[in-house]
Amino acid sequence: MSPLGNLLGWLGVIPFVVGAVCSYKPIFGSFFPTQILIFYSAVVASFLGAVHWGAAIQGTQDTISNLQLIYSVMPSLLAWLIIVFLGPVAALNALGVVFIGALIADRWFVKRGVLPVWYLSLRVKLTTVVCICLFSAAQSYRSFGV
Repeated sequence: MSPLGNLLGWLGVIPFVVGAVCSYKPIFGSFFPTQILIFYSAVVASFLGAVHWGAAIQGTQDTISNLQLIYSVMPSLLAWLIIVFLGPVAALNALGVVFIGALIADRWFVKRGVLPVWYLSLRVKLTTVVCICLFSAAQSYRSFGV
């Protein structure tokens, strides 16, 4: 893992942390609207799928590459459905589940050698922080209102 890749991964977590901290309305009021965290989460979920699209189109046309290509569109489609059909608290929880599912898929593809091991190591750390942020923001909004 390059230091730059590691740094960029952690920089991408900053909006999740800001969104989770600012979800505590008794202190921050409406400084950071819920939709900002939801939309950013959807964008990042789409990025996680795009990693697989890029890896699949570089590989040979085999079963694993085809599965990876099919999977690559799932996070963005799920995120879109979540934005369209769920309220804020449910959306934050559902997006957390999408991130967990994406991590499980990444693990599956790493075990088949189509993604590097370092990627999974970084994803475990980033996903842990992201899910803590999403689930805690959902709980905060459930408790204090959106």
